[in-house]
Amino acid sequence: PIRISHHCARAVAREDQAGENKCPSFLNALQPKPGDAEVFYNLGVAREALNAPGPAASAYARALVLRPGWAEAYFNLAKAHRDMGDKPAAIRAYSRFLHLWRGDPQVAQLARRELERLSHEKIPSR
Repeated sequence: PIRISHHCARAVAREDQAGENKCPSFLNALQPKPGDAEVFYNLGVAREALNAPGPAASAYARALVLRPGWAEAYFNLAKAHRDMGDKPAAIRAYSRFLHLWRGDPQVAQLARRELERLSHEKIPSR
């Protein structure tokens, strides 16, 4: 499977919302296949682009079951939890991302800033 970018997923989502989906095979390719972590990751990206953080978080969590230790999936899972208002889950996911990440230091700095912001905000009870 291919890894899709957030930019590409947003473009497809805009077309789909306008009823102009020119890429039905693209969306069909994102249908989950058992055991395929990348497909679940891509599905999370597409759901995130549709402003559906709950379904996105579910897709990222499934990708992580299939590929534990995938830093990028933890980063996106953290964003989805943050967007749902689940700060404790976002904090856990950002922390796990930082433990695993070995890539661009600027991405790590972004995650540290977000983690710091979330840690200092009052967390409302549910």
